[in-house]
Amino acid sequence: MAKVQIVTDSISNLSQEEIEKYNIKIVHLNVLVDGVSYSDKDVSKETFLDLLNNAKELPKTSQPSLGHFLEVYDSFEEGTEIVSLHVASALSGTSSAAQQAGDMSKNSVTVIDTTFADRGQAFQVIEAAKLAQNGASVDEIVSYCEKVKDNTTLYLCVMSLDNLVKGGRVSKAKGLLSNLLNIKVIFEFKDGILTPLQKGRGVKSIEKFLHDIALPKIKEKVQKECSISFVSTTKLIDDTIEKIKEMTQIQDMHFGFTIPTVAIHTGEGAFALMHYHD
Repeated sequence: MAKVQIVTDSISNLSQEEIEKYNIKIVHLNVLVDGVSYSDKDVSKETFLDLLNNAKELPKTSQPSLGHFLEVYDSFEEGTEIVSLHVASALSGTSSAAQQAGDMSKNSVTVIDTTFADRGQAFQVIEAAKLAQNGASVDEIVSYCEKVKDNTTLYLCVMSLDNLVKGGRVSKAKGLLSNLLNIKVIFEFKDGILTPLQKGRGVKSIEKFLHDIALPKIKEKVQKECSISFVSTTKLIDDTIEKIKEMTQIQDMHFGFTIPTVAIHTGEGAFALMHYHD
């Protein structure tokens, strides 16, 4: 029996090494900057901040087309079973497009809404791919991904709410924190929902949250994976990475730039701390 094939979207922020090692197919999202459309694979993660800061208007993102998904699904041999794992449906219509394409495909496609983004999404994708390579069934993969999802934590730290509000990811109408958008906010992202946990006008408020809550939570259980994705590097991020390295025994943690489709909404200085345990 042929192995299950794994598909995901580019918001999972997988490295090229991971894509090749685990034989994962990537469907790319697009970014629209001042009227010019780019596939996010053609925009450097390391240099995107310059493009973002120089844009006349806040760039927009768009999900892959139904046709693109169908092309990927049908590229496999007829009769192939596919598990397709995607960014939280609360953030993007990507999983909906995947489901529609899956219903049209010549192959059997099971779509999973990971309810996360970036490396929080990648945790499920990589575990699914490992299981697939070891001959696991679709049901076994889906069941294990649910376990990973339940044991995943994602904190998002933003230096300004401007981009989240402009992009519609956070509503000013909620009276979220105040009408002052230049405050620094820490959210927890769980089940596709951004919940504000702490706010402040200086970096010290974020340092306190990391010291009192986030890092102790990592230390209290043996973690399977831990990651930080950022829009731009800062001393706070560098210091946090060093502390995580000191307190965990994980050999290959992922610390690096987030992808353009995420950077657009979170803005300069933002970073996400993500981890999961058994």
